[in-house]
Amino acid sequence: MAKDAAPSSSSLEETVTAVATSSFQNPLFQRAYQYTATPYPAWFSSVSIFLTPFINRKILSHRVKENKATTKLMIPVGTFSSIFYGSAFALAGFIIQDGDVTNGAGFTFVWSTLYLLVHGRKSLAGLRYGQPWPLFLATTLAGNAILHGRRFFFP
Repeated sequence: MAKDAAPSSSSLEETVTAVATSSFQNPLFQRAYQYTATPYPAWFSSVSIFLTPFINRKILSHRVKENKATTKLMIPVGTFSSIFYGSAFALAGFIIQDGDVTNGAGFTFVWSTLYLLVHGRKSLAGLRYGQPWPLFLATTLAGNAILHGRRFFFP
């Protein structure tokens, strides 16, 4: 009984390259890739993230002491994160609109990846509680990361 030889590294590299090339040649991917030259995907992400506190509707109450009086602040969960990430994606859209498509794509790629690293696990856990919005944001930003990453790294 003869043992099969392990595949060579060059054949493995050729296989990976062929799979990556064939997925990039998909007409739907090509059409979506053309939109990365416009600011619309980044602005769509920005608006989606800005809407998050209004859609999730979880409220945190904070007690603030001012002059020996306690005041209760009602702040929607994720407000600061939404303002931070939403502003970053709005800025990315303006960078692309200004004509610097490569750097705007890189900026969008980085912030999409950061959002997924910070909020990715929580977005999957949201389905357990019947909240599809976090998963929608995660898939939108994963698409942004893939498409803008391709434009930035492989122009």
